[in-house]
Amino acid sequence: MDLLKKKNMKESLDKVRIKYPNKIPLFIYRSKRDKSLQDLNCNKFLVPDNITVGQFMMIIRKRLKLESNIALFVFINNTIPCSSESILQIYENHKNKDGMLVLEYCGENVFG
Repeated sequence: MDLLKKKNMKESLDKVRIKYPNKIPLFIYRSKRDKSLQDLNCNKFLVPDNITVGQFMMIIRKRLKLESNIALFVFINNTIPCSSESILQIYENHKNKDGMLVLEYCGENVFG
């Protein structure tokens, strides 16, 4: 069953990459260690390949409706990417074997 799901996921992602060659499919989840932020209602994104990590973080901030006193952190494989790096560079360096880029986010109160 799991093998069939993985095969379908890979095929689905391949179709998306063919249909939208300048977009990157990515999944973002709230970190299990984070207790302050809510879950996103939609964790699948198809983003332009030329936006930066910082621009994508602004999209997530808006979706979560975060106030200015909450800092948002995005992780890829337990590391924080450079905010000026493009999503395409991140995708090429960190996609999994299914062609999926998986990110985690968490928040921290910056003013105590």
